[in-house]
Amino acid sequence: MAEVLEDPIVSEFETQSQAESYDSWFRAKVDASLADARPPITHSQVMAQRDSIITKAGQRDYTEWRQTNLLNLEIGQLHSMATTQAQRAI
Repeated sequence: MAEVLEDPIVSEFETQSQAESYDSWFRAKVDASLADARPPITHSQVMAQRDSIITKAGQRDYTEWRQTNLLNLEIGQLHSMATTQAQRAI
């Protein structure tokens, strides 16, 4: 017997089985989090870690990365132009 599709207005899942599977997964994650014995991290600690990551990322030298990506873009454009010209020739 095929599963009945859930109403998209009522559920984001296509089937009841998918909804139940997600619910089980989510409850297991919550239970694991509640059972975690590590000390909690405050919001200000998380924001400080985030700011540190952003600052470090801003200090990186992206010159080589930009050059590589510009080269890849140019190669892609050349390939696209060559493909278009080849299609016109047919």
